[in-house]
Amino acid sequence: MGNTHGGIWVIYYMDDTRSDTPRLPILLIAYNRPAAIANQLKRLEGEPSRHVHVYIDGAKPESELQQDLVIKQAEKWADSTKHKPFIHVNNLNFGIRNHFPYAAQRFFSNFPKGIVLEDDITFSSDFFEYCEFFLSNHNSHTFWSICGYNPILNGKSGFRGEINSFLTAVHTIWGWATSSLSIEHYLSFKTMSQEKILEQIESFSQDFTLDTRLQRSIELTWKRKFLRSVSTAGGGSWDNAWLLAGWHSKKLSVMPSVSFSEETTVENERGTHDGTRNYKGSHDFQSLGYSRSLAPKRRNRDLKLMEVWGITRAYSWLYSRRIKKQLADFVSAQNY
Repeated sequence: MGNTHGGIWVIYYMDDTRSDTPRLPILLIAYNRPAAIANQLKRLEGEPSRHVHVYIDGAKPESELQQDLVIKQAEKWADSTKHKPFIHVNNLNFGIRNHFPYAAQRFFSNFPKGIVLEDDITFSSDFFEYCEFFLSNHNSHTFWSICGYNPILNGKSGFRGEINSFLTAVHTIWGWATSSLSIEHYLSFKTMSQEKILEQIESFSQDFTLDTRLQRSIELTWKRKFLRSVSTAGGGSWDNAWLLAGWHSKKLSVMPSVSFSEETTVENERGTHDGTRNYKGSHDFQSLGYSRSLAPKRRNRDLKLMEVWGITRAYSWLYSRRIKKQLADFVSAQNY
């Protein structure tokens, strides 16, 4: 089915004359989890028609069977979906670090704004409307992103009352939307030298707090995270650079007071962030509704959000000497 185009990407697509409403298109990242992609595509059928671009990373020798099953799931869905589907299959394995920026560059070169999902992200019925409202009723280039996930209060918290939204310098990626301008800034930031980015991290830490002990904790944590993300030993992802690029841009993201999306795992399929913060099973979100007002950024709230990486004022003060020495040793090692 579909057509084959030149280059390393094979694109399958349905009839482009199909009716479509002017809603945000979706960039859906997938690789080798057939059950997860099947669940995600089923969830998407409950949403109004829109462009859905599925980018499937190339297989490693040990994952060829699983990747082939993912492709078949996507093709089966494309044959009957109400959406306007485009399936992009990479012939090479870029890995978690490089697959997203590669796909994002191509997707956002065709769309000025869009929603980004991975195959293991669940969402509430409010999520798409939420992203579309803030990107359509404000200058979309004002924001770095629209975040569906809030690490302070997720959708399982039993929160009651009006769901408010606020601006924050902490950018989450478990269901989000953004503009092509933010993607361009991200891709440009990734080309900066390692030395320059490490210098920027020191500056970023000072933007969050005047507390020098807490500054050192933020600086040490994020210098370590950045170096792990670019290590030739592997294991790094794309999302650390996304958050750092957001700080570099000085733009803020919109975040709800209760999550409209989150990461989950499927039985017998490894999650993207196994062993960290992912949830087990499927989350049945209720429609919560939300206020369309937007509260300003607050430093204390951003520092609370920082706790998702283990950065707290209490820890920074209790272990201030250790952190100061570790940071000095880290800087010395980089200058060696």
